[in-house]
Amino acid sequence: MKPFQAASATTGTRSLVWLLGEGWAYMNKFLSKRSTFVILVLLSTVLFGIYVQTRPQLLPGQEPLTDIKHIETVRTQFNKDVGKVRLILLAAPT
Repeated sequence: MKPFQAASATTGTRSLVWLLGEGWAYMNKFLSKRSTFVILVLLSTVLFGIYVQTRPQLLPGQEPLTDIKHIETVRTQFNKDVGKVRLILLAAPT
């Protein structure tokens, strides 16, 4: 099969074999290893950026974490959540 030739429905698997075999060798004639690496890094960066922007930030029904400024807020929320799993994260600024 010649490069960039349109494949018919009967040669669909053959075009895939060409892409993985002869096609890869054909592409390597024009691209150096460095430029191939740069293209792969750029492509993976773009795909990762699309993934990060389109994934849901919170699951449906999930409440965001709250910033607690006073201990009374902790007591009130702790007493309100009777019967639920409670997770308290304490972090010191020093």
